[in-house]
Amino acid sequence: MVDSNVILKRIGRIRKCVAALETIRRCHSKKQFLADEMVKAAAERHIQVAIQSMLDICNHVVADMKLEVPDETSKPFRSWCRTS
Repeated sequence: MVDSNVILKRIGRIRKCVAALETIRRCHSKKQFLADEMVKAAAERHIQVAIQSMLDICNHVVADMKLEVPDETSKPFRSWCRTS
């Protein structure tokens, strides 16, 4: 059974990452962003965490539905899409 708390926790994490990325976008011009390695690293990390959270959700649903266990990062999305 899909645990809605797991899904909601990951969605919350994705929302926090998106909010942080929006803050970075608002506070830095493109030129400032590209010149600042720390800001770029922070943005990259927020993107990584958001993607990992999406993968966690997909894997949770794929496991619950007893679908093929993905062996690569992109496969959870493909497995889930085939059943939708």
